Amino acid sequence: MTRLDEESGHQTQIVTTRDDPDPSLVAHAMFSRWRQENFFKYGRARFGIDALDSYETTPDDLGRLVANPARRDAKREVIRARAELARAEQTEGRANLDGMQTDTTVRAAFEEARAEVVRLEERARALPAKVPLGEVRPQAARAEVERKRIHDAARMATYNAESALARMLTPHYARAEDEARSLLRETYRASGDLEVVGNELHVRIAPLSAGRRSRALAALCQELTATETRYPGTDLRLVYSVKTP
Repeated sequence: MTRLDEESGHQTQIVTTRDDPDPSLVAHAMFSRWRQENFFKYGRARFGIDALDSYETTPDDLGRLVANPARRDAKREVIRARAELARAEQTEGRANLDGMQTDTTVRAAFEEARAEVVRLEERARALPAKVPLGEVRPQAARAEVERKRIHDAARMATYNAESALARMLTPHYARAEDEARSLLRETYRASGDLEVVGNELHVRIAPLSAGRRSRALAALCQELTATETRYPGTDLRLVYSVKTP
């Protein structure tokens, strides 16, 4: 399947064995998965979320194939050698344009440099792209799996919920593209009141740091109330609002 972004013209291909009557459902599921994968990739790099679940570890699968760091380093050497050769050739080209003749020694040095680049390329190609994890990190371990799966499920659910709230803020907040999540973070930390009124549970949130933020939150509260969501385990309908200063 191919998804076309009509605004940018960018196309995204999705390869799947599913043949659902409505392909948009498959596309939606795939883009949601990519979004979650990007979230975890960022979280691992910035916040070390893998270490937050438990101090307990289990041995990793040492036979699992991973990218070969030796090949990565070899490719870097090839890139560096190519760049140095290109700079030298540019300098020599400028010298020839200025009327200077290349002597035998310089030509021999260029031939030797080109041969070195070829040698490095062949060496990089000879190295396997992937090797068993045990050859790279013999002591590799991973966080205890069961607890991590539970925590990851909670993380995905909360991340998707926050993403939905951020999208709902867009029509009500001019800077939603840059500040929607920071507004939500401020909302999470804000004080509030809970009161049962008949068959309703009223959630009244304190005003935020700026009037425009409080107005955007009030509009979001109206949309959430309109969903007529029941508080889990009860018949109480949730009603959201922002307190009047």
